[in-house]
Amino acid sequence: MSNQTTTTLADFFAFRVIAPQQSIDEAFPLVAGVTVRVMIRGQWRAFTPNTVVSYALRYNEDPIAAHERAVARGHQTHWMNQDAVALTDGPHGPQEIVVGLGIGQLVQLEGRLFRLAAASNGNVDLMKSEA
Repeated sequence: MSNQTTTTLADFFAFRVIAPQQSIDEAFPLVAGVTVRVMIRGQWRAFTPNTVVSYALRYNEDPIAAHERAVARGHQTHWMNQDAVALTDGPHGPQEIVVGLGIGQLVQLEGRLFRLAAASNGNVDLMKSEA
């Protein structure tokens, strides 16, 4: 049994945002395809981290060749997708519990360290970090 307590950052009907156990300078482990919430312009927005390797594996492609091709073309190999939002008045499932991160948070995605940075268009960028 763990002695750690969970801190709730925000509580909404559809989801509850909890604080990560890591401090801002300890790398939070992101998992490709698993949504997190990031505070952007005063709102908790949903983002899903992805990588060239995870995408290739999902579609049964060669992950090494896909990564090499992306690097050769100057493409990003790790990124955050902002999730779409849908409003509905229909039945809703149980409240989702998601981790809430902030700009400047150190994160780790498939072995690489990044800091979350605000992009000019309201998205989140992964900036390479040495820690």
